[in-house]
Amino acid sequence: MLVGCDSAALLGLDAILVQIEVDAKDSFKGSLVIVGLPDAAIKESKDRILSAISHLGIKFEGLKGTINLAPADLKKVGTFYDLPIALSCLASMGQFPPRSLASYLIAGELGLGGEVRPITGALSIALLAKKLGKKGVILPAANAKEAAVINEIEVYGLASLKEGAFFLAGKTPLSRAKVSKDWSFSPPKIDFADIKGQANVTEVPPFFCSLFSKYLKMKH
Repeated sequence: MLVGCDSAALLGLDAILVQIEVDAKDSFKGSLVIVGLPDAAIKESKDRILSAISHLGIKFEGLKGTINLAPADLKKVGTFYDLPIALSCLASMGQFPPRSLASYLIAGELGLGGEVRPITGALSIALLAKKLGKKGVILPAANAKEAAVINEIEVYGLASLKEGAFFLAGKTPLSRAKVSKDWSFSPPKIDFADIKGQANVTEVPPFFCSLFSKYLKMKH
């Protein structure tokens, strides 16, 4: 069964949409093939995914098929895609309706036992989900508070792949991550506003920050 799922890639400080297509079936023969300019970490993800699924207690001989990461001309890096690929595989195996994936942007790294490990860029992913009109995001539990700063969308944090599968199947509800009302940023002890004159000192750091931001975008 062909199943689609949305995730993201980071370009500097921004996140852009990555669409994941999984066409897989339970089969002892063959293997999963990942296409769409994946890096080494993504190519290795199929081993983490198969191990994580096996720890769910689902009876299956193995998975055979193709996983496509679109757009194909964009280099994909990191372990962002373990969780969305694994959930797409479970949907293709009939563990929950594929349509339940459509409302979310999903990202997260998997451990061999199915635990969901933190990633970088959770806030950027949440901003992209809001921009795309998504209902919310499904991320590692460790990243949920960061993403919950964007309160216009629903943020769900997972500790394990099993939690995600049961949530999407409607078997186990998850609480939305929220930022506490009394949570706030600590005020800076030293502020450029306290410096009188010295324009060369106060203007240089913002200038280099601007250059660094442009460098990050060019690097990716």
